[in-house]
Amino acid sequence: MSPFQVYLDSSDFSDLSNPKRPEAYVDVERKLVAWLDAGVIEIRFSYLHVVEASPIKPEDIESATGRFQKIVQLCGKKCFTSTISIIEREISVPGEWQLPSYSDWLYRNDGDWLPSINGLSIEDYSPQAMLRKEIHAAASDRSTRRKMERQWFNQQGRLKPAAISRFRTTQAATIREIEERFPLPPGAAKQIAECLAKESDSAKLESVLRASLSDISYWPAWYKSHWDRVDPVSSFLRKASRKINEQMDAAVQGLKQAYTNEVRGGLSAAELDRLLKKRFKEAVAPMYGKIVKRLADEQGIEDATADREEAWNMRPGLAAALAVQCQIARRNMGLAGQPRQADEGDFGDVLHCVHLPFVDFFRADGFAASVIAEAKLPFQTKVVPKLAQLPVAIEERLRQQ
Repeated sequence: MSPFQVYLDSSDFSDLSNPKRPEAYVDVERKLVAWLDAGVIEIRFSYLHVVEASPIKPEDIESATGRFQKIVQLCGKKCFTSTISIIEREISVPGEWQLPSYSDWLYRNDGDWLPSINGLSIEDYSPQAMLRKEIHAAASDRSTRRKMERQWFNQQGRLKPAAISRFRTTQAATIREIEERFPLPPGAAKQIAECLAKESDSAKLESVLRASLSDISYWPAWYKSHWDRVDPVSSFLRKASRKINEQMDAAVQGLKQAYTNEVRGGLSAAELDRLLKKRFKEAVAPMYGKIVKRLADEQGIEDATADREEAWNMRPGLAAALAVQCQIARRNMGLAGQPRQADEGDFGDVLHCVHLPFVDFFRADGFAASVIAEAKLPFQTKVVPKLAQLPVAIEERLRQQ
């Protein structure tokens, strides 16, 4: 029997790493670890777990360290390929997830959770970049700069032996800069610097960098040592969520305002509700098709299908996320009860659902679990609304086997 795939809520890593956690959570962790050791389950983390575990201010570092350590303890190197990559691949090759080869790409056992690292600018530390920077800093006049360039670069722009020698004399400083800029395990910065010095091909350099950055066990120490150099990646998810939720809330308020005069003119609450629901169906419900088309256009795909029924089979992760987003929109507009204020965590809840079709047990707290239930997703995944209920759900499935 293949291990059950388990996807925890980000809050679970916080709760389980809390030194003051209740005994009930201690018991949950004890059972999960026993099942992990026996090969009954595999717990996988995602890119979103790493982002949400990261601190957004210095005083959060201690609790963030506990979260990272708990992810490493329970998941090891078992993770999903990056959430962004899942969406992009579903758009570009719909239906591929049903092929056996897709599983090897989706379910990573090497800890490679990172999205594209093209924007990290590691080339800034190449011999060419560092020497050109030195030339620019050392000489203010054009003739001296040209003389130094001829000394270190040939006519094709490649490094001369003198340039390599010069770079190696400053390599220690380069290694320190790389260590300060990126969270890397010991020795990785030196390995990266050597790849740059040897002008290794970009694929080899990316492989070394990805393997080093993926090891999240070293991230807490880097946060502690180099907080002043931390890139705002830690707050990306929350900032993006805040912007999207503000737009959603503005749209809802604008929609209601459009009918204000009608209400003042004597339109009943029931009639207003019907108008809002009709408007929702016209504007929000078709969101899936519109987003699929936009993403396909960005990737130059002309024949991307956007049919909702086909989506469950062709693009399950994206379809699940957008179905949940539609339910959140209904809640925020008051079409499923009392109107609700958009929450900063909504965007994260939606993106986590990209992984839902690919696991046996999916943890989601409170609001997220309720909107997933309302979305009526056609998957066999068991959504567990409380951490304490997870062992019960797993035990029930084991009895059914």
